[in-house]
Amino acid sequence: MRYYSIASAVALTITASVLVALYRHDQVDEFVLSTEAENTRLATTFANTFWRQFQPFFLSASNVPAEALRRRGELRALDIAFESLSTGLPILKIRVYDSRGRAIYSSVRDEVGESFSNTLEVMKAMGPGVASNRMTFTRDMPALGGQPADRWVVQTTMPVKGEAGPVIGGLELYSDATPSMERLQSNVWQLGLLVAGILGGLYLILFLIVRRADVIIHNQHEQVERAREALRLKEERFRAIADYTFDWESWLDQDGRLQWVNPAVERLAGYSIEQCLAMDDYPLPMVYEDDRDEIRRLRQAALDGTFETGIEFRVICRNRRIKWVTASFQPIFNDAGAIIGTRWSIHDVTDRKRAERDLAERTAELERSNAELQQFAYVASHDLQEPLRTVTSFLQLLQRRYESALDDNAREYIRFAADGASRMHRLITDLLVFSRVTTHGGSFEPVEMDRVLDVVLNNLGAAIQEAGAEISRDPLPEVESDQIQMVSLLQNLVGNAIKYRAPGTVPRVHVGAVRDGDFWTFSVRDNGIGIDPKYFERVFVIFQRLHARTEYEGTGIGLAVAKKIVERHGGRIWVESMPGEGSTFLFTLPARRGRKGQA
Repeated sequence: MRYYSIASAVALTITASVLVALYRHDQVDEFVLSTEAENTRLATTFANTFWRQFQPFFLSASNVPAEALRRRGELRALDIAFESLSTGLPILKIRVYDSRGRAIYSSVRDEVGESFSNTLEVMKAMGPGVASNRMTFTRDMPALGGQPADRWVVQTTMPVKGEAGPVIGGLELYSDATPSMERLQSNVWQLGLLVAGILGGLYLILFLIVRRADVIIHNQHEQVERAREALRLKEERFRAIADYTFDWESWLDQDGRLQWVNPAVERLAGYSIEQCLAMDDYPLPMVYEDDRDEIRRLRQAALDGTFETGIEFRVICRNRRIKWVTASFQPIFNDAGAIIGTRWSIHDVTDRKRAERDLAERTAELERSNAELQQFAYVASHDLQEPLRTVTSFLQLLQRRYESALDDNAREYIRFAADGASRMHRLITDLLVFSRVTTHGGSFEPVEMDRVLDVVLNNLGAAIQEAGAEISRDPLPEVESDQIQMVSLLQNLVGNAIKYRAPGTVPRVHVGAVRDGDFWTFSVRDNGIGIDPKYFERVFVIFQRLHARTEYEGTGIGLAVAKKIVERHGGRIWVESMPGEGSTFLFTLPARRGRKGQA
């Protein structure tokens, strides 16, 4: 901008100076021409009249010495003649030459008799007879009968020819051009100021335009630089991510030729970047033969604009090891939306495939084991039930028939045996129930938990009445669940709340539910004996009891069944309690499920 301003100012100054100079030169030429025309008219008049009139004097004066010539009376007559000839004209001085260039008359007497033959203008006039004009600035130039002053003078030198044609003398007129030159100078200054004003305004306009353009260009340059810097940072981040990403990344052009591949290819397949770039039909030489047709199809599909992901195939590593990979293929578009290539992202899933296979085998093994256990539980329960029923029947028969013949010890032995058989029956029944929570569960249907609680309280009616229990409840929601198992779940929790109470204490049980995101949290709170926190996990383990059978009856399987039911429904169960302060059992159930479903 600074250099432009200086260059513009210099150019405009030169332009203004040239324009003014051309105008001045043109005006001077015009003035000189007009003065020449006037002087030529005067010279012609002189040649036609005064030269002939004073010809005897002019012819004789050539041989007269200068001092004598200056005293000749004809000079005064010539003064009067020239005054009459130049009246009203700005004539400053008149000089007449003979054919040799000697001044035989001059309005300045000291010049009379002097030779001017070595003067260029006089030589031209006396020799080839050529007239000449020139303008000069002369200091202390006197006017005819006036005072000397600095003047602009137009000097016209004219040859005077005789009747036969040869040059017989010459006339030189000095015209005062000072007024005209002063007007011209004033006009030049005015023109200069006008041109300077116009060019200054033009310069200002151009300066503002260029300055605005410079600001725009500067802003655009800064934007370009910022864009370049952002692009550089993006490229650096891309390189950092692409070069160090775990996955094998590749870019192919629209002709399927590899343009870029990251270093992960060497870790995953054992090939260097240089080997990949030199490879024909990349990456097919590294693809397992049976999978190559599918990869060709996907490569073409990506070039056609199709995005594919989660494609699994096998690669042959450089050490001939075969690996499983999953890949995504996607087209790459330019700013105009045209496809310029494809991007391949390949992830090693060999370990996952291997794990899916420790897992499929283990699942099959567990399924066989579960089936065998279920079959065992079913057979065991049926096979054990029959001898238990036989033992119980004979004990009851023995007790009825021989009670009077037995002593107290025998009757106590029989009671012990009957109680043991009864406990064995309950244990086998509970074990069968536990094993069937998952395998024999019903489908999930919309279930109103308020109605489930009604059924539970009806089933526990005798225990509630016997203990004098007080049951309170909140409105319970509808959930999708197995209704029979919901009854079993709440019956276990409410039954335990009534059973595990301190002697002489009226059981108080509250059942509630609150919404927590996508789950309902149910709670069963009691004022019973409480549980030590160190046993919170143990109470949900099958057959784990915290009290002797003489204190509280049961097989220790109820909470294990409750836990299994809750987990089958996608929830969890836990307890909050302190010894002597009661317990709160909480479990969650999903608030939304499909209309039908099995665990």
